[in-house]
Formats: sequence, structure tokens, C-alpha cells
Amino acid sequence: MTINQLFKKKPTPESVVPILQLFNLSSLDDQKSFTKKDLQNFETVKKINENKELFEEIYLHCKAKVYLEDLTEKKCVTILRQILKLFKYNLKSTEKYIQGEKMIEYHVYCTFKKEEVNIEKCIISFD
Repeated sequence: MTINQLFKKKPTPESVVPILQLFNLSSLDDQKSFTKKDLQNFETVKKINENKELFEEIYLHCKAKVYLEDLTEKKCVTILRQILKLFKYNLKSTEKYIQGEKMIEYHVYCTFKKEEVNIEKCIISFD
């Protein structure tokens, strides 16, 4: 069974933490923002190349060949975005000027409101 046509199995939130740490994030609820330049400084591409087995466990083989080969910071952001969608999280991007240079700043956010999860049961009848 495939998930979102990308993954062969859905990882648990605990098994995603090592992947998030490759992006200098501690958990799904981490509120840190980062840019592609931060990913370069943190050597995310190098770390993902060294830990490809973490991704190959969850990605379909054909998709792993597409997304995990010839990695760039842009591809790393795409990979992170795909994994976050499994848990109803996403990356929000905003343009910022940092020291006179235009950059895209990313931060993780939850796409659902936790209060909305508890829906009360009700009966609707049509006469």
C-alpha cells in the first residue's frame, strides 16, 4: 500500500525525529525558522547523503531515485515538506531581506487546529 504516491509506509512521529534533526529541528512542533543558507551552514545535504537509509526505508524505490539523487537545498526542502504532510504539518515560506539579501524563510506549522479534532457526535434527521 502506498501513501501519497511517495511512501511505502507511514513513519511514526518518533521515527521522524532523526530526519528532522538533519534539518536542525528538534520535533514536529519546533518553531525555528530557517533559510536555504542555514541549510548550507548546517550541511543538511551532506547529512542527508550520509543517512539515506532513513529515507529509503519510507520512500518508494522509484521516488527515492528521483528525490534522493543529486541533492540540493531546494530538494531537501521538498523532502521535508513531503514528510511533514504525512503528519498534517507543512512548511510556510515567507520572503525576507536579511543583510540586504532576499531569502526565503521557512518554518513548520500545523495545518489543523488541535481544538477541532474533538468533534461532538450529533444526529441530523431529515423529515
